[in-house]
Amino acid sequence: MNLQETQLINLLKVNTKIIQIIGYETLLIHANLVDAARELGRDLYHWNHIEGIKKWDAGNGVFSDKGGEPQARRPEMPCTFFAK
Repeated sequence: MNLQETQLINLLKVNTKIIQIIGYETLLIHANLVDAARELGRDLYHWNHIEGIKKWDAGNGVFSDKGGEPQARRPEMPCTFFAK
């Protein structure tokens, strides 16, 4: 486990609400997020305006669509989705 991954896991353990990760190595950042979610037994989600919310499917190694709901693409969707 590298230093960045250790820091990420510690932030997640204390329930940090927003974590900003800045970097050019997107595949490394993605791998760190997948590893941290697996280690902590948490779900990993991705959201963008085009595709909406997707959940990481570790078995298939891809983000799966959350039903393709049109409202999943609205900018406020992540807030309402995670408020449940």
